[in-house]
Amino acid sequence: MPEDDLLRRIDAHMARGNELMEQNRTAFEANRVAFEANRTAFQENRTAFEDLRTFMRELTLRQEKVMREMSLRQEKVLGGHENVIREMLGELREQRQMLQEGRREFIEESRAQRAALFRVLDRLGGGDSPATT
Repeated sequence: MPEDDLLRRIDAHMARGNELMEQNRTAFEANRVAFEANRTAFQENRTAFEDLRTFMRELTLRQEKVMREMSLRQEKVLGGHENVIREMLGELREQRQMLQEGRREFIEESRAQRAALFRVLDRLGGGDSPATT
């Protein structure tokens, strides 16, 4: 019977080995399923990331286009303001020149009237003192 005992022990070890191998197969299958699920999730994440990257690139291009358009509009507006300011400066210079000419004429006229008044006063007063201008 010692052989029977040895065979029983071997059978018990074989049964335990088969049980462990089945647990191993189950674990490997669960691992394979999880790996495939992760692969799918990684692929979905990669696709989403690429979509986001494309969206951000397009958004950046649109923003740059809007900024260029705004810059051109602003340059156009500022250019228009610059022309208006130049025209206003020209008109102000003309008005200043006219005012200066009018002031000179007024001063000359005042001097001429004052000289005429002194001549009249000198004639009325008998001419004792010379007229001052």
